[in-house]
Amino acid sequence: MKKEANKSKNVGTIAFLTTALAGRVLWAKRGLLKGIVRLKCQKKKFVKIKEKPATFLTKADENSKEELFCYLTENSAWRLVDHIANGYFWLNEREEVLLLTQNTVMMKKYWSWQASRSFEDKL
Repeated sequence: MKKEANKSKNVGTIAFLTTALAGRVLWAKRGLLKGIVRLKCQKKKFVKIKEKPATFLTKADENSKEELFCYLTENSAWRLVDHIANGYFWLNEREEVLLLTQNTVMMKKYWSWQASRSFEDKL
């Protein structure tokens, strides 16, 4: 009887710790999860999930990437000049460099894009 009580306590403790860990992970990723929900509910193929550093979220496909890049080109002083691996290099009229880094997230279904500086920096 005592062994069964200990087993029950152990199972309860493991369940509690697992739930606490999952909650902590989800809390840490809440911005990403909000971005995914917003992405599913709107027609645009990208969302801004963080201001500083500027971070965007797209689905992991070329059409979504192209829409994001078109938006950034049309609404900022930056122009895309090169691509190496997961880094996209942008320049402005003063020849300042901005690096946009691509990362795969959420089981390879989404890409996050983090800018080294703000796209909104005007000349």
